[in-house]
Amino acid sequence: MIQISARLRRASALGGAVFAVALVVGACGGAASPSASQAPSLAPSVAAASVAPSVAPSVAPSVAPSTPAASGGTGSTVDPADDLKIAAPFTLVALPPQAKAILEAQMAQNLGASANEVSFGFRQVSGGSAPANVVLVLRFQSGTLNDITYGAVLGAMTAAMKADLTKSTVEGVEISSGKITSGAVAIYHVGDDMVMAISSGAEEALPVATALIKAQ
Repeated sequence: MIQISARLRRASALGGAVFAVALVVGACGGAASPSASQAPSLAPSVAAASVAPSVAPSVAPSVAPSTPAASGGTGSTVDPADDLKIAAPFTLVALPPQAKAILEAQMAQNLGASANEVSFGFRQVSGGSAPANVVLVLRFQSGTLNDITYGAVLGAMTAAMKADLTKSTVEGVEISSGKITSGAVAIYHVGDDMVMAISSGAEEALPVATALIKAQ
């Protein structure tokens, strides 16, 4: 019972954290212009404080924004997004430093105590039509992202984002995707990595996730 409760608390924290990131991506995307050939820039003017206080009030904001390592993960020297590849027409690029700092602060604040158990990394996606596309990789401790944990985290994220996700399969990998308040999201997991394509465009998240899977 204790293990189940702890798992649900971690899932709730992750759900709030990802929802915060989705709101930031949506807000940034609203300030950008769509471009099929250039990486849409995430506006660094979106203040982290404008999202965090209302997203996951049950998670104590005990982690300072400076906590994430330079790689983009908490408590890890390895960036989980380093191994990502993506198929055409998309390409992966590093986030602008200020946008990266904002998103990392959102993750750290909303994860709270769970930040020691999950590392994370971001990449921006160019080549799409949406104002902003971002990939978030959550890397769990080795052997911990089993089907039960993944289901709990996915359920918490779905509830936090108030999303109705539809399942599809690409090359044997199940993707849960759908519209959210700030755009769209597509989520899947491989091993101990949970991968999320977050888009400010309603139709772009699933194609990005599909391109990621096909490139691996």
